[in-house]
Amino acid sequence: MKKNKYNIIKRETVFDNPYRAVDKVRVHMPDGSEHDFWQTMVKDSVMVFSLTKDKQVILNDQYNILLELRGLELCAGFIDDGYTALTAVQRELREETGYVSDEWEEIGSMYVERWSSNKMTFFIAKNCERVGEQQLEKTEDIDVVLKSMDEVVTMLRNGTITNGPSVACMYRALDVLGVLHI
Repeated sequence: MKKNKYNIIKRETVFDNPYRAVDKVRVHMPDGSEHDFWQTMVKDSVMVFSLTKDKQVILNDQYNILLELRGLELCAGFIDDGYTALTAVQRELREETGYVSDEWEEIGSMYVERWSSNKMTFFIAKNCERVGEQQLEKTEDIDVVLKSMDEVVTMLRNGTITNGPSVACMYRALDVLGVLHI
């Protein structure tokens, strides 16, 4: 691996609220110049590819307020203080879908995008069972949708699912489960 030729000179928070902050980062470049970068500082998060006992995939048909559109995505959320990645994803599955699972597998992680500190950990939850109603936050508008694995593969391939982390987690989960034959 190549040696890092970039040196951070200064980092300062220029915006901060309970959900995210923005840091201005001054960097000394290899050519001797200096350049400012902007990094969004966000809590780490989790996402789960959830399967019911009859192998149906649990999806969230969720309204994105800022993009003003609905889209299918996987259940996800932040790792709040006092939670581990596993306990956070278990909480999110129960709150957003009303389902719980007793079989969990961590399958990897990714940085959500290159200008953010947010690292998302992926899980598979098997044998999910509905135990109650959703417990949505007032900012959430989610309908739970069940799809077969074949339907999910088709939606991934034809671009129906456009949420980047969901696409990454779905492909990873389908690979781990031995469903993909690329």
